[in-house]
Amino acid sequence: MEKQFEIFNSIDSIIVLADRIDRRIVFMNRLACETFGNNVGRECYEAIGLESESVLEKLDFQTESNNYIQFFNKKNNHWYELRVKPFNYDESVNLLMVVFNDITERRVIENSILTSEKKFRSIFESFIDIYLQTDYNGIIELISPSCELITGIQVEELIGKPVMQSLFGSNSDFDFIKKIKLEKKLVDFRALLIKKNSHHLNVSINANLLDDNSIQATIRDIKSIVDTENELKLALKKAESADKIKSEFVANMSHELRTPLNGIIGYTQILKNDRTLTDKQREGLNVIDRSANHLLGLINDILDLSKIEAEKIEIETGTFIFNDFLSGINEMINVRAKAKNIKVIFNKKTELPKFVLGDKKRIGQILLNLLTNAVKFTDFGTVTFNVSCRNDYAHFEVIDTGFGIPEDKIDDIFKPFKQLGSNIQKSDGTGLGLTISRKLVEKMGGELFVESELGSGSKFWFDIELKKVDVDENENKISLKDIVGYEGDIKTILIVDDEKDSRLVLKELLHPLGFRILEATDGIDVLKILEREKPDLILMDIIMPMLDGIEATKEIRLNQFTKYIPIIFVTAANPKDYTYVKALDVNHIILKPVNGDELLNSIRDEMSLIWSLKDANQKIDEKANQILLPPIDEIEVLNEILGFRNFSKLHEHLNKIEAMNDGYKEFTGRLRKLAFSFSTNKIKEELKKILDGQYELEE
Repeated sequence: MEKQFEIFNSIDSIIVLADRIDRRIVFMNRLACETFGNNVGRECYEAIGLESESVLEKLDFQTESNNYIQFFNKKNNHWYELRVKPFNYDESVNLLMVVFNDITERRVIENSILTSEKKFRSIFESFIDIYLQTDYNGIIELISPSCELITGIQVEELIGKPVMQSLFGSNSDFDFIKKIKLEKKLVDFRALLIKKNSHHLNVSINANLLDDNSIQATIRDIKSIVDTENELKLALKKAESADKIKSEFVANMSHELRTPLNGIIGYTQILKNDRTLTDKQREGLNVIDRSANHLLGLINDILDLSKIEAEKIEIETGTFIFNDFLSGINEMINVRAKAKNIKVIFNKKTELPKFVLGDKKRIGQILLNLLTNAVKFTDFGTVTFNVSCRNDYAHFEVIDTGFGIPEDKIDDIFKPFKQLGSNIQKSDGTGLGLTISRKLVEKMGGELFVESELGSGSKFWFDIELKKVDVDENENKISLKDIVGYEGDIKTILIVDDEKDSRLVLKELLHPLGFRILEATDGIDVLKILEREKPDLILMDIIMPMLDGIEATKEIRLNQFTKYIPIIFVTAANPKDYTYVKALDVNHIILKPVNGDELLNSIRDEMSLIWSLKDANQKIDEKANQILLPPIDEIEVLNEILGFRNFSKLHEHLNKIEAMNDGYKEFTGRLRKLAFSFSTNKIKEELKKILDGQYELEE
């Protein structure tokens, strides 16, 4: 027995031998004594830390299957697995051998696992989305209880089943298992999930292929998202429909308004060339011309805003003479300023390039809007127009001494139809000028700024790119009033327009220059005429009944006998909305109301014409007849004032001359224009010609 005890002492386990009858300890090996203390002779359950002997009574000492327990020892805070076996070394002594294994670390790990599993189960069971795992072939191995809430199918019915057939049917379009094998990962894959009642549900699948080739996925109910998307699509469709209706309305109104204006402005241009007109008649025509062009400006503002909102407005760059352009702007605004006795100061802050590349029309539109507003909201003082250029950029400033803008209203001035000031001032315009100006400046890559102080005036400024370019300065710029005909054989022009008045305007412009004119009322009519006639040029309207200008042009281009006839669109519609116009080999598009100079320049380009012009003596005589000069003594006074370079007194005397007779305004306007640019020598030359009887007003 002593030998066995020595063996027990060498074993790395706690071993206790107890009497089977009275349960008192008869032996404790070395490790048992170190752990519990030497408790030989004491009752077993007390010695080893058990709360009562009843624990041992639960053990079946005769079998191997139920002869161990786990217990927590409060003496040393360790967990032990306790095994009990009969130990008989002598027939007279019946002992129990109790073997202890320290399982504290294992119990900590097991508890941690149990806690994690409990937490996972809690999360897993609280999923709103469906979470699932499948093997590589899509057989469901794990699926969250939320599946039953969403589909009505119990988890037990799905485990071990193919996910596609069970939840999505056989629709290959939604086979995310195939997709995940190819793409390794899916994000927001849309599919239709089949519920137990055979109803379908829109879902979004996010899935990925794991390292062990299993697949995990989450399936989310997106019915509310899809419903919202459908509502937005419907709203967008309605908005697009409303926008289309608005665009059609604006286009139709543009056509209906431009057509009568074409007659008014067209005949105004024709009649103003009549040299037999009296001053009163000419002034009346000027009133008609200004009123019609003002109305045209309002129409253009509304159309421009519509295009800007639809992002259809285009910037068209071209080369133009910068100084002439600015002088024209200054001259136009001076006419308005004089009516209010406001002085317009035009300053060139730096040397300006002669030719620049930019959108002359849009820049002019911006400047006239700003300058017109400055004059409108200034009752006394000045409007200053500053221009400077540096490194292919132009800087424009418009400064006034008017009412100013309240600080809380500055943002409002750029909103459509918002106007400040009195009711009288509000009635002059649409309230779109500044809205359009800011959008156009932004379209050209700049920004429109404003500073204002109530009662002291306002300052608007912006910078845009205007590249300096080199152009032939002898480029021939010809005006309608200078043309009397053309060189070569008689040319035939076919005018196609369903409006009789529009045809008449074009005829009256062109017939006096020697053109043979043919007329057609619509697209079908022009095709009939082309069967027997071959005109040198066609002026084609777009919107016409029966067959419109676009379709008629297509037919003309398909016919080998007519396809090379030059065509110019003359329309009240906006042909730039027709993306296929250029494909029809149409190089010139003229908007109604027709500008005579633009029309003749386009005709010259298409037909390679050389115009016959009035000779110089004829032009001088005409100008002399049209310009009323003040008495010679007043000219002498002006000449004397100029000798002292007293420009202030010069302007005062020009005012005095204007007060004598309104007919002198054309002459004084010319001198004012030169005076504002301090062109002393040019003014002296003008006055000398008058005094010598050889006066000629330069264009």
